[in-house]
Amino acid sequence: MRRIMRNWILTHRRLALWLAGILAVALVAVTAWYCLVSRQHINKDDISNYRVTVKRVTSYSLYADGKKIVDFYPDTTTLDGCWEDRFTLIPSSFGRILVVDNTKAMKTRFRGLDLPSWLKEKNDSIHRLLLDQQGMLDEMQYYLKVHSVRDEGFSTVADLYTTTKADYDSLTLIYDSVRHHTSQKSKLSIRFNCHYYYGKERLKVLPSIHKGYVLLQSAHMPFRAIGRPKLVARLLASFLYRSRPLDIDWALFPDSVGNVYCGEVDSLGRYDGYGWLREKDGNYYDGQWSHGKRNGFGFSLRPGKAMRVGEWKDDSYQGERLVYNKDRIYGIDISKYQHMMHKKRYAIDWAHLRITSLGSMSQKEVHGSIDYPISFIFIKNTEGRTVFNPYYERDYKAAKAHGYKIGTYHYFTTRSSGYQQAVFFLRHSHVAAGDLPPVLDVEPLPSQIRKMGGVGALFREIRSWLRIVENHTGKRPILYISQIFVNRYLDHAPDIKHGYPVWIARYGQYKPDIRLVIWQLSPDGHVQGIVGHTDINVFNGYRNEFERWSK
Repeated sequence: MRRIMRNWILTHRRLALWLAGILAVALVAVTAWYCLVSRQHINKDDISNYRVTVKRVTSYSLYADGKKIVDFYPDTTTLDGCWEDRFTLIPSSFGRILVVDNTKAMKTRFRGLDLPSWLKEKNDSIHRLLLDQQGMLDEMQYYLKVHSVRDEGFSTVADLYTTTKADYDSLTLIYDSVRHHTSQKSKLSIRFNCHYYYGKERLKVLPSIHKGYVLLQSAHMPFRAIGRPKLVARLLASFLYRSRPLDIDWALFPDSVGNVYCGEVDSLGRYDGYGWLREKDGNYYDGQWSHGKRNGFGFSLRPGKAMRVGEWKDDSYQGERLVYNKDRIYGIDISKYQHMMHKKRYAIDWAHLRITSLGSMSQKEVHGSIDYPISFIFIKNTEGRTVFNPYYERDYKAAKAHGYKIGTYHYFTTRSSGYQQAVFFLRHSHVAAGDLPPVLDVEPLPSQIRKMGGVGALFREIRSWLRIVENHTGKRPILYISQIFVNRYLDHAPDIKHGYPVWIARYGQYKPDIRLVIWQLSPDGHVQGIVGHTDINVFNGYRNEFERWSK
């Protein structure tokens, strides 16, 4: 057989050469087609085995008369991709990355849109957002003004204030710019921006015939890549090289109702540990979570409402738990009962007043020993329109002589008008230029409020007292009330709630959830120099703020 083949080839040598040439050309053509032309079909197993992570950064730019005005809708997305060989049988990526992506819908998002009308609608939304952010900034600014870095959460609130202020300033520029160009009827257009990054390197986009894929060029030159879906090449790459693990960024993801959360989660995907949540309605919470609920220390911002900083339990705000030390500003309030005990009369040792106990009605976190100086004293003088404190004159002069900041308070009753009580208070009380503001102590029983005509009648008389005393003294009075009064009645008088400084009596471990100037935290404290129990108060702020307020 071999002899016959050899004889045939020798006889038909020219024909054999032609056949060999045709086969060689065909082999070269097939090899070139596989090696030089990108393949039409992508195997998902290839991407999962040889994948790489690429970051896509997109945004839109608004142009007015050919000049870029603002960038908006920025978005950063992590995409799955893979290194791709240019040639089949050898590792030959040359930095080519094939990424699963389709930006067609994003590119045509604003095509055919009435831009002036759309921009006006968006600018109205920005205006509403600016109003909400201004309210939040005011709340955070107030918190930072009356707190110190010694307080838990101060740094977190300060960081959020800085971020929110930067966002507010940026939004203000956008709002003003868009409003100007829409009113000037400029020629408006929107362009889509899309960039890809591998680490910090910005990638070049190459032409690709793969539908739903983008081909990118990197300066990195990996020796191995996905290659064509050929068994030999795949086995060779799997044997020689390990695939790069996928680096997933769990930065932000919206939940089913549109809230955005960033933080730790448990095995069931519930918020657990530390994280922040920005809800769809604008509410913001930053702090500790447990099984999807706010638990532990955190703070909350709500549009149009006061900021809440402190302890949370099962999504319920408990209040702020203070840490007591010598740096806080403490004060006391006294009446005739500091001179009378068990039918005996006692004098106050004004030269040696020191707070030695904060009371025992609630747990308190104290750093160091309790031996605090007294920075302010309020003295009760009048009650209703007939009762006054017989020790007031003597105590007022003695406290002033020893350098204490002094204020005088009046106990409000429901048996006489606010006008009558204001006149009685002013006739018998001292409110000198350097004194603290006068105080109205309001503690009526529900039965007394009903008897005088209800909550509306109560606040009418309270307003009368406050306005008369303020006009006469030039000082805005402080309203002394209980936490129960706040919860039940204060919302019926928003002008008083928001217009007057508040001093609250609340004998618990959490600070009252309201804007206040002074917190009476216990009625059973002890003061060196005074016999029996004394009300202990803490100013809502520190030394610099107290000095500004007291002046």
